[in-house]
Amino acid sequence: EYGLQTADEFARTLASCGITIVSGLAEGIDSAAHEGAIAAGGRTAAVMPTGHDRVYPVRNIPLYERILDTGGVVVSEYYPGCEPERTSFVVRNRIVSGLCYGVLITEAGERSGALATARHASEQDRDLFALPGQITSPASLGTNKLIKSLAAQLVTDPLDILSEYIALYPEKLYTTARP
Repeated sequence: EYGLQTADEFARTLASCGITIVSGLAEGIDSAAHEGAIAAGGRTAAVMPTGHDRVYPVRNIPLYERILDTGGVVVSEYYPGCEPERTSFVVRNRIVSGLCYGVLITEAGERSGALATARHASEQDRDLFALPGQITSPASLGTNKLIKSLAAQLVTDPLDILSEYIALYPEKLYTTARP
C-alpha cells in the first residue's frame, strides 16, 4: 500500500509541474504512477515488455487506452504479437531508465526488478532517487539499501525531485499548476 500510495502521489505532483512520468505499465507501482500522472492532467509514457498489441497484464488494457487517449505514449522494442517472457520485464527496465533524467524507486525488496532499473540508471548516468521505507518491511530492503550505500538520493517529497531540475529547465517545469 505504501508503494502504491507514494507512486501515485509523486507522479501526480511531478506531472502537475510539467515532468513526464515514465514507467513500465506493470501491475502495482507502475500502474499507480501512470494513473497519478493522468489524474494530474500530465504526460506519461509506458514502456511495454511485449509487442504493442499485447498489453500485459490484460487488466491494464483500460490504462493503456487512457494513456493514449490523454496524449501519452506507449513504447515497445518488441514486434507485434510478442508475448511477455520472464526476462523481458527486466530488459525493458533499461529503456525506462534511459528515457529519464532521473529515476525514482518508491519501493523495492531485495530482489526487486526495480533494482535492475536502478542499476541501469546508474550505468546510464541518470539521477537516482529513493523513498525510505520501514526498516522491518521486506518491501523496503532494496530502497533502504540504495539510500544507505549512497547510490540513491533520499527523497521524502516530490518537490525534492523537482528542485533538482527546475533551475535547469525553467521554461518546461513550474511549481504552480498551469492551465
